[in-house]
Amino acid sequence: MSIELLVFKNIEEVFKYLDDEINRIRTLLSDYFKRLDELRVKVERIKKLEKSIASISGGPIKSGEGKEIDLMGIKVVIDPSYEQEVAFIEEAAKSLQDRLTVLQKIRKAIEPLSTIEEADIEVLVMNGVPVRIHIRIK
Repeated sequence: MSIELLVFKNIEEVFKYLDDEINRIRTLLSDYFKRLDELRVKVERIKKLEKSIASISGGPIKSGEGKEIDLMGIKVVIDPSYEQEVAFIEEAAKSLQDRLTVLQKIRKAIEPLSTIEEADIEVLVMNGVPVRIHIRIK
């Protein structure tokens, strides 16, 4: 869990921060989805190849999965299969999609604060998501 305290000179800076984060996440998601599409095509090609080889050889052919090692709670996968890569990227994309949704809701929820003038603003951000805002009127 990561916690940051961000300081802004006015509410417009908070909106800019949120808009920038939303756009950054959208770009990342777009990249992840492109990569997922490419990997899914490879997975389908491999499955077709395995099926063809299995029909020729008379037995099922299963491509190898990468070896997974646990290093103090961090899973390390050596030579991951395409299926493992797809699951890996899907997990990251799901998390980013959830964060994007939350940031968009927060952005909309604080829109009424746009009328505040001359205020110092502190935002407590937990895991990339604002969870508390302090407004100090000058």
